[in-house]
Amino acid sequence: MRKIVFCNISMKEELTPLVYSSGQSSLRTCDEPVAYPLLSVLEDCLGAGDSVKVVLLCKCDPQKRYLRNVEQFQAEFRERCPGAAGAASFTVLDTEFDEGQDSAGKLLLDIVNACEPGAAIIGDITYGTKSLPVVLLAALGFAMKHLDCKVEHLFYGQVYFQGNQPTEPELRDLSYLLYLNSLIYTLQCASPEKAKQTLEMLLHF
Repeated sequence: MRKIVFCNISMKEELTPLVYSSGQSSLRTCDEPVAYPLLSVLEDCLGAGDSVKVVLLCKCDPQKRYLRNVEQFQAEFRERCPGAAGAASFTVLDTEFDEGQDSAGKLLLDIVNACEPGAAIIGDITYGTKSLPVVLLAALGFAMKHLDCKVEHLFYGQVYFQGNQPTEPELRDLSYLLYLNSLIYTLQCASPEKAKQTLEMLLHF
């Protein structure tokens, strides 16, 4: 199966590798510390017959830290996913640090163009600017509706900071947000009251 992996690359000067746990029995995380939370489970998400394309989403920070962080991701990927590393292809989508509409629109189109019809998608939105996850969600929503893609996981590495130290690292799968968003946009009701009642019913509230 064709698997496409999207990961937001950090602009931090130094990333702290952590051992992530998961509250979901279906997600078996590794016991080794990783800088990118996705890589604590990615090996289990890839099958023996899968072909993998990794798309790294970068903001070009003025200090060019993202370049070093791209290298760190690639090194961790080779270490954590040795079965896929040799055949995996890498694409780096870099955008200017500007947060304007043109920059966001270009990135959205680049992400959509990186998707392939019928592919299964896995993503990580832990790092990056505030706008990056929003653009990625919009692009993946387009891919689901128009390219027959399936988003298997959308990971976020949750930590609690004590002082400046990240603690209690836990891997969260936020893919339900995409399907929830899709559900909201397909609702058709005769009135605002009916729309809210239908939403509450679907969410079991």
